Amino acid sequence: MIEQPSGTVTLVFTDIEGSTRLLEDLGVDAYRDALADHRRTVRDACVRFDGYEVDFEGDAFFYAFATAQAAVSAVSEAMTGLDGGPIRIRVGIHTGEPALDPPKYVGIDVHRAARIMSAAHGGQVVLSREAAEWLDGEVELTDLGEHRFKDIGAPERIYQLGAGQHPPLKSLYRITLPVPATPFLGRERELAAVLERLADPGVGVLTLTGPGGTGKTRLALQSAARASDDFPDGVTWVGLAPLRDPTLVVPAIAQALDLREQSERSPIEVVADALLGKKVLVLVDNAEHLLPEVALQLAELTAACPTLRLLVTSRERLRIAAETMWPVPTLSDADSLDLFTQRARRVQPGFEPTPDVSDICMALDHLPLAIELAAARVGALSPAALLERLGRRLELLRHGSRDAEARQRTLEATISWSYDLLAADEQLALRGLSVFAGGCTLEDAAHVAGADLETIEQLLDKSLVRHRFEHNRDRYWMLETIREFAASRLEHCGENDSVMAAYRAHFATVYGRGWTAARALEDDAVAVLDAEFDNARSAYASAIEHGDLPNAVGLLLGLRLAWARRGLNREALVGARRYLTLERSHAPAELIIEGDAVAAEILWASGDSAEARVLLVDCLARARATPSVRLRFRDIEASGRTGALLADIAMVEADEGAFADARAHAAEALEIRQAEGDGRGIAHAFNSLAAIETAAGRFDQAIAYVRESLDVLEQLDSPEAPLFYVGLAEAYSRNGDVDVARELLVRHMLDPTITVDAEFRLYALTVAVQALVADGRYADASALASTLETMLEDTGFVLPSWDRKLVAAALAVAEAQHPRGADAPMDPERALEVAWRALGEDSRAGRAI
Repeated sequence: MIEQPSGTVTLVFTDIEGSTRLLEDLGVDAYRDALADHRRTVRDACVRFDGYEVDFEGDAFFYAFATAQAAVSAVSEAMTGLDGGPIRIRVGIHTGEPALDPPKYVGIDVHRAARIMSAAHGGQVVLSREAAEWLDGEVELTDLGEHRFKDIGAPERIYQLGAGQHPPLKSLYRITLPVPATPFLGRERELAAVLERLADPGVGVLTLTGPGGTGKTRLALQSAARASDDFPDGVTWVGLAPLRDPTLVVPAIAQALDLREQSERSPIEVVADALLGKKVLVLVDNAEHLLPEVALQLAELTAACPTLRLLVTSRERLRIAAETMWPVPTLSDADSLDLFTQRARRVQPGFEPTPDVSDICMALDHLPLAIELAAARVGALSPAALLERLGRRLELLRHGSRDAEARQRTLEATISWSYDLLAADEQLALRGLSVFAGGCTLEDAAHVAGADLETIEQLLDKSLVRHRFEHNRDRYWMLETIREFAASRLEHCGENDSVMAAYRAHFATVYGRGWTAARALEDDAVAVLDAEFDNARSAYASAIEHGDLPNAVGLLLGLRLAWARRGLNREALVGARRYLTLERSHAPAELIIEGDAVAAEILWASGDSAEARVLLVDCLARARATPSVRLRFRDIEASGRTGALLADIAMVEADEGAFADARAHAAEALEIRQAEGDGRGIAHAFNSLAAIETAAGRFDQAIAYVRESLDVLEQLDSPEAPLFYVGLAEAYSRNGDVDVARELLVRHMLDPTITVDAEFRLYALTVAVQALVADGRYADASALASTLETMLEDTGFVLPSWDRKLVAAALAVAEAQHPRGADAPMDPERALEVAWRALGEDSRAGRAI
C-alpha cells in the first residue's frame, strides 16, 4: 500500500469534461464501460509512479505524489492511455505543503490545485508556478501568464503541459474585480438566483437592492466572478462611492475599461462603440447617492450598447425600463452562524459557537455587516455578554475595520448614509414608523406617522422599509437595526412623545373596536388581533407607563382575547395587575367598568376568584347607575353591560361553590339578554347556567341549558359553537353517557382544524381526559394528563374549581390502573390528535361519526 506523502507534496486533480453530455451521447451502458476504462487507466498510471489516491468521486480523482516529476509522469501516461477514447479529462497540478488530515489533506494548497484544474479544458494539463519550478528542464511547458481564480486572493502564474492549442483558461483572467479580504460564505441559493438572471439575455440591467449591510456588494462580486464564462469579453468593476457628480459615472466606466477620452465624442459613444457586439459585464457598485441622474446615464448607455450587461448595487432601484430588480435578502440562519464563526476565529482562533450565537444573529436581523462587527468583539466579550448588550446594538457595533470605507465602518454609519440621502418628508415618515413593533398597514402608517402611500413607496425603493402580505393585508416593516436607528432619530428630534401618543390612541381604537367582533370569532376581527398583537403590546406598555387610562382600557379589551388565543395567561395577569395600578378614582365610570371587568376575567382565569368577584361587584354597581355611553372604541348599552357582568359574577360564584347565588345572577343575566333580543348574549347566558349546573352535579339540567344555547347559535350561524360543545360533552361524560361525550369530542372539538385558542384546547383536553377515564382508556388518559399539566403550568391558566376536582378524581382512577411514570408531554396539537384518535376508532372513523 502506498503511504500518504507529507511535507512538500504535489497535488493532482482530474475531472471528465462534459460528463453529462457524454452520458447522453453514449447511453448508459457504453458510458459505464468508458467510465470504467477511464478509472482503470488513471489508477494504473498513478500507481506506477507511487501516487497516493486521496479521494475519488463519480468521475473525478484527487491524487498526491511525493514529487512534481512523478505527478507529471503519471499524468502524461494517463493522458496517453485515454487518447483516442471517448473520455477527455482536464488536470490541475500544484505543489505545496498541505496539512495532513489522514487519509486526506486540508489547507489552501488543496483549494488552489482544485481551482487550477477547474479552469482547464478537456485534454489539457495545467500547473501552478510552484509545481513547474520542481520539474527538470526536459518537461515541455507553455507559459499561460497570470490568472486569478475564484476565492484565491493573489494572481497565479499558470503553465500548460505541452504545446497543445486550447481555448483560454476559464479563470478570472480578464476580470478587474477587487479581491475581497475574506472568502465568500454560504448564500448558494441567492448566488444561483443572481446568476440565473445574469444569464437571461432579456435582462439588460440587474440591480441588487437592499439596506446597508446586507452584503449587496459581496454577492455582486461573487456573482460577477462566477458569471465570467458567460462574458468572454470581460468583467469590469466600477465603484461609485467616491463620486459626487453623476455626470462622471460613464467616464468612470470608460476609464475602468481602459478606454481613452475622445474630445469630439461623448463618453457614452466611446463606451458603446468599443463594446458593441461584445459580451461584457460591468458591475456598477453603490449607485444610490447619485440617483436619479445616474439612472438616466445608465439607461442611455444600455440603449446605445444592447450587448452590454450591467450589474448594479444600490439601496434604491433605478426605475428605468431596462432594469430588473432583485432585493438581496438577509442571511439564512445557517449562513449567519457560519459567518459569525469564521469571522470570530480571525479574532479568537479555535472559537466554537454557542447557542447564544444564533440568538445574536437573529437580534442583528441576519445582516452580514452587523454579524461581522459583532463577531469582531469576541476577543473582549463572550457570546452571552454580546447578546446581553444587543439591546443597544448600534452603540455596541460602532467599531469596524479601519481600512473599510467610512460609511461601512460601523452599522450606524451604514444606515446613516441611507438616511441622509432621504428627503425631509421621508426622514419624518421613517422616524415615525420606528414606533411600530410589529409592522403596520397603510392606515396605521397614516394615522401614526403621517406617511402616505407615495412616501411608503419611496422608503421601500430605498430599502429602508420592507413589504409583506399576511393576514390578508399589506404590511410594512423595518429590520430591527434600522428601526433602532430611526427610533434614536425620533428621540433626538423631540418627536417621540407626540408620535407615541398617536400610536397608543390608534391601536386602542383598533383593538377596542374589534372587541365584540373578535369575541364572536369574526374572521376579520380575529385577523386584526393576530396581526397587530405586537403593536398592541407595545402601545399598552406605553399607556401604562404614561398613565393613559382611556387608551389602556381600549388596548386591554383586545389583548385579553389575544393573550387567550396564545395561551399567555401569565402575561395577561401581569398586564391586568399593571392596569389596576393606574389612577382610576376620577375616571369616567364607563371606563372603569370596561377595564375592571376585563381585569377581573383575567384574575379569575388565573385562580384569583376573590379579587375578581370584588372588581365585578363594583363594576355591576357602577353599571346599574350608568346609562348607555359611547366610548371612542366601543358602544356600551347599560343593560347589555349589566347582563355580561351578572354572568361573569355567576361564574366566579360557581367557582367558589355558591351555587344558589350563581343561579340567581345567571338567571337575571338571561332575562336581560332575552329582553334585549341579543341572541349571542342569550346563548352565553344559557351556557353560564349550564356551567353552574355541571359544577353543582345537576347534569340533566346542564345538558338542557347547553342545548338551548346551541339552538340559538345555530340560528345565528355563529362560529362559536365548538366552545359550547365543551360544556355539553363534559355534562354527558359526567352523567355517564360516555358514548355521546365521545361523539361530541371527536366531531366538534378535538380536530385541530376547528380549535379556536389555547384556552379552548385546555378545556377540550380536560373533558377528553375525563371521558377517557370514564371509557376505561387509562393509558391514554395518563399520557394526556402529562400534557394538560404542562400546558396549565406553561400558560398560567387555572381551571375552575369543579374542573380541577373532576380532573384530579379522574386521574386518581387512571393512575390506579396505569401509573403515568415518565410520560413525556406533547405539544397541544399533538395532544389533540392523540385524544381524537383515542376516542374515535381511528382518524377516519372519528371524522365519519
